[in-house]
Amino acid sequence: MKKTKPTQLEGTVRSARRIGVTPEYVRYLADHGRIPIAHKTIDGRRFFDVGVIERFARARAAKQTATKS
Repeated sequence: MKKTKPTQLEGTVRSARRIGVTPEYVRYLADHGRIPIAHKTIDGRRFFDVGVIERFARARAAKQTATKS
């Protein structure tokens, strides 16, 4: 049986810092399907997969770099 690495989750604020945007913008992205929500609590707090957030941050940085060139 293949072992899988447990998913690391982080909240909206840490995800926003990793991407370089506001927490409000992370919520907007999640609500509009641009970033998948890995877990949502009963009271509405969102948690995101760290790997997904890192990939999104790299893609966003690459796009901004290409735009500036």
